[in-house]
Amino acid sequence: MIHLIRLSIPDILNRKKTEWTAKLLTKRLSEPNARPDHNKYGHIEIKNKLFAISNYKCFYSEEKLKGEYREIDHHIEIEEKPEEAYEWENLYLASANCNDKLPNKDISNNDVLNPFTNSNDEIQSNLYFEDECILSDSQIGKNTIKKYRLDS
Repeated sequence: MIHLIRLSIPDILNRKKTEWTAKLLTKRLSEPNARPDHNKYGHIEIKNKLFAISNYKCFYSEEKLKGEYREIDHHIEIEEKPEEAYEWENLYLASANCNDKLPNKDISNNDVLNPFTNSNDEIQSNLYFEDECILSDSQIGKNTIKKYRLDS
């Protein structure tokens, strides 16, 4: 993981997020487990902006993403805050492995490193490699490894 800088919101998301969010929230009134439309948050303009942030790498593991192994993650889960499903700050590029993360009820986002809010120094002081294995001596580092399955 490295520190990342969020680029400006894609035009399509800026124009449509209010409409898309309203539709999702309305749908969830009759279908409480309804998910956001991946064709919307996965729009090519949104994907391209996410790719530009990390040079086609997973925001969590820095794994180079190819083909079907790249996914858009909702950093704050839909079940927790459906109103943030189309918020630019909530969309992260992730490998399939990292996107299959542990839910916030198991490990909170507040208890892990975040590539947008933690500096490179903070990340490097909490995560390190030994013989190609990612390790940590800190609780926040251990939580990050566990939540995003960085040791898989």
